Amino acid sequence: MELEAKHSIDLFNLKQDESCIGDPFLEAYSGEFAGKTIIIVKPPLDPVYNVQSVSTEPAALCLQTAIAKYRPDIVISAGTSGGVKR
Repeated sequence: MELEAKHSIDLFNLKQDESCIGDPFLEAYSGEFAGKTIIIVKPPLDPVYNVQSVSTEPAALCLQTAIAKYRPDIVISAGTSGGVKR
């Protein structure tokens, strides 16, 4: 997830939402593009094993936490399974 998200985070020049630091389910980056707020979220590193939290359960917890926190008008779920190319 790290590499897939990094391209979009860099492309839109998004900044990490510091209010999410330490959240066990959510790492978020936000910014403005074409007059709209863009927020990219992903599960943070697993605090016990220090690896990326992947699979449906971490993704669902991350999305639920993000929806409750940001109340978005639209959600685009881009489950890529590592298949993003530039």
